[in-house]
Amino acid sequence: MAPGQRSRTRESVASVRHVCLDADEAGQRLLAAVAALPDIPPPSYVLRTSPGRVRVLWRVQGLDIPRLGALQKRLANQLGADVAATSAAQLTRLPGFLNHKRREPSAVSLLLGALSRTYAAREFPQMKG
Repeated sequence: MAPGQRSRTRESVASVRHVCLDADEAGQRLLAAVAALPDIPPPSYVLRTSPGRVRVLWRVQGLDIPRLGALQKRLANQLGADVAATSAAQLTRLPGFLNHKRREPSAVSLLLGALSRTYAAREFPQMKG
């Protein structure tokens, strides 16, 4: 977020650091769809946010907010992720904390992590050319 910002809007975002996809109901299906596409890089990490739900993230550099929004919407539509969760101002729950969004709180956990890898925008097929 930009310094001094008090709201969570697109205009408050200082820089884009992640491409993110969210699966509210079919987490395993989203992970299989990501793995099946050879021209999408492997995720930097995958979070289990509650039973059956995952958030897939790629660390990126070189993306501005309009390009991020377009990429996330295209990937969400193509891979069956939640299209409503594609805002640049979207927040992510952290591993080790409880997700209280559902009736029963659930611990957020890291399922997969390659935290040292950062991708360039051109490594995503929709951003080439």
